[in-house]
Amino acid sequence: MGDTGEREVIRQCATCPWKVATVPDRDIPNGYKVEMHEALRGTIQSGLDSLFRPCKTAMACHYAKRGEEFVCAGWLHNQLGVGNNIAVRLAVATGQLPVPEVDGDQHDRFEDTLPKKRRTSKPPKTSTTSKRKKTS
Repeated sequence: MGDTGEREVIRQCATCPWKVATVPDRDIPNGYKVEMHEALRGTIQSGLDSLFRPCKTAMACHYAKRGEEFVCAGWLHNQLGVGNNIAVRLAVATGQLPVPEVDGDQHDRFEDTLPKKRRTSKPPKTSTTSKRKKTS
């Protein structure tokens, strides 16, 4: 009963920015560019937004070659866990994305993956106001 197929597993690299121990501008090889890192903010989604307005891109591992990109295990771990990306959870459950295997303490927020001098002091504000009109 149930799925007996083996799932693809992707292991986190030694210098993944999602690792608390990684200092991106020191540890990430091949010409780290903070602007490119910041542009990945758009790959972060959570809750129902991930279903109704799905992101078409994922954060790729910085060791991937251009044209041969593969998903970052740290990003995937975040989106499955505290990131609460329902679309990613479904993709992993159905075998469309691999199961991440991470090593060590991980950041909970994308902002914390950036170099310290570029981090925001608090998470971005999200609206909790309902867009529904009240009727009497």
